[in-house]
This record gives sequence, C-alpha cells and structure tokens, in this order.
Amino acid sequence: MRRINTLLIAGLFLSSQVTAADAITQEIIDRCREQSGEFGSILVKSCVDMDVDAYAALQKYPAKHQPIIDRCMKESLEFGYILVKSCVDMDIEAEKALEAY
Repeated sequence: MRRINTLLIAGLFLSSQVTAADAITQEIIDRCREQSGEFGSILVKSCVDMDVDAYAALQKYPAKHQPIIDRCMKESLEFGYILVKSCVDMDIEAEKALEAY
C-alpha cells in the first residue's frame, strides 16, 4: 500500500510539473503571436524557440543570481524570456567587471 501511495504522489508531482511547463510554453506562444503574428508563422516560431531556450537556461542559473533574475523578470518579461536572459547575462558580466576594478 505504501508503494502505491508513493507512486500516486510521484504521479501528481510530475503532472503538476508538466502542467507548469505547459503553461509557460502557452504563455510564450501567446505572447509571440501577439507581438510577431503580423509577420507570419516563421517569425512566431523563431520567437517561441528562442524564448523556450532562454526560459530553460534561466532555470539553470545558480541561486546566487536569483535577485538579478527577479529584477530582470520585473523589468523585461513583457518582452520575453530572451530579453530577461539578456538582462541577467549583462548584469552578471557587469558585476564581474566591477569586481575587477
């Protein structure tokens, strides 16, 4: 019985993860269609591909960069995860440069 409960809990956890990922992907698709739809499907697809990749990359950043990610999300998310990632990357590089002075 314990094994069944463990499997049920694991299944619920995985389904919530898939649902969250699906929601992010749908949000990206909707935004890209809204921002680029007038230019055709190829541009929308390119926007979606870049944003999905940028979102995945942001999930792998070390926890020490979370304050930067949070700030960049507030400032840039309306323009997509690719710009959020760019903001984060530039801020991290600027921090490194300041440390070198």
